[in-house]
Order: sequence, then C-alpha cells, then structure tokens
Amino acid sequence: VQSLTLTATDSTRIKIVQDSDKTTIYEGALARGESRTFRKAGKLLITVEKGSNLRMEVNGRSYPIPLEGYGRFALD
Repeated sequence: VQSLTLTATDSTRIKIVQDSDKTTIYEGALARGESRTFRKAGKLLITVEKGSNLRMEVNGRSYPIPLEGYGRFALD
C-alpha cells in the first residue's frame, strides 16, 4: 500500500476513485495550502478542476500533474 498526498497551491476541487471497484475515496474542495493524504492500493482515477493548482506526492516523492486545467488522469 502506498500513500498519495495532494496539496493545493491554490483552491481547486478533486475527486479520487479507486479503479478496481469504482469506490469514491474523496470528493471535495481543497483550499490553498491544504494537504490531504490517502492510502493508495492499486490504480486511482483522479479528476481535478484545475491541475495547475495541485501538487502530488506518492510515498514522499513528487510527481507532476499531467494536466493544467480540468480533466481526469490515472495513477497506477
């Protein structure tokens, strides 16, 4: 099991769905400077309102958000 941390550099909304069973792990707003950490077991589908307002870390290592504006991406 890995850890996923999302930090808002400016306010945005996110939705995280576990791909295996389509369970929504989190859906809501992140205020500027707010961080949330989630357990990651398997592939996650992450929908973001504004990708450029988000930073992502998996197990403490920083990864780029693959989109600037609204969209969805998979995190294996």
